[in-house]
Amino acid sequence: MTTQIETGTPNLPAFVDGQGILRVVLNNPSRHNSLTGEMLAGLSVAFDHATNNPAVRAVVVRGEGEKAFASGADIGEHHSRAATRTRNPDRGDFLTGLRGCTKPVVAMIHGYCIGGGLMVAMAADIRIAADDAVFCVPAGNLGVAYPLAAVQALVDLIGAAWATDLALSADRINATTAQDIGLVTRVHPKAELESATEALLTRLAGNAPLSAQASKASVGYALSVQRPPTDDVVAIIDKVWASDDAKEGMAAFLEKRSPKWLGS
Repeated sequence: MTTQIETGTPNLPAFVDGQGILRVVLNNPSRHNSLTGEMLAGLSVAFDHATNNPAVRAVVVRGEGEKAFASGADIGEHHSRAATRTRNPDRGDFLTGLRGCTKPVVAMIHGYCIGGGLMVAMAADIRIAADDAVFCVPAGNLGVAYPLAAVQALVDLIGAAWATDLALSADRINATTAQDIGLVTRVHPKAELESATEALLTRLAGNAPLSAQASKASVGYALSVQRPPTDDVVAIIDKVWASDDAKEGMAAFLEKRSPKWLGS
């Protein structure tokens, strides 16, 4: 059975199949599975369930439809908050919460995996992609700032050089490049993605659960040591989200035009 993470349904019950695999689907295909706040809340519920349910041995997250894993955060929702100067929820806290899941998590990625969608994928332990997958950090095109926790995850995965390139350029990269730089570890033809993912999940679910928990905790510790203080960086990020450029960038996206940057 499957947990459907949809707009308007943040507290769906989670279901586990006979192998102990929790299957989570980002289900907003008419908008390329763009992520609303309610959908992110639903993901948090599902991941918390995985941690607290001994029957869960592994989690898989995928996107509904043929076009996308997740095309990013819901820009209309962000723009509405910016227009009323309502602070956006801290997506970094969300990512940190997802990465706290103690069970092995696999992101099965096809099509667009952009911005907030990439953030969800980076919450997984293993990213397995179809050969049609496209990855991007589009903050620079929108006049906003990627959450600090997401940038840290990106640097952890692909190193500072590639993380800087993607964050500054907002370029899209394909699955082959993503594998070459370590953003994903496995790439398959789209027609074979599901069967390859199922084989991987079967292996993960069949391994010793305490060993998996220890491996995740050890890797998490290795990545977290010697993190510098973050208050100054968070203040810079908050300033970007409160800027006129952020409102202009999101408005331009929604109106399908080029933004006019003010630098303020």
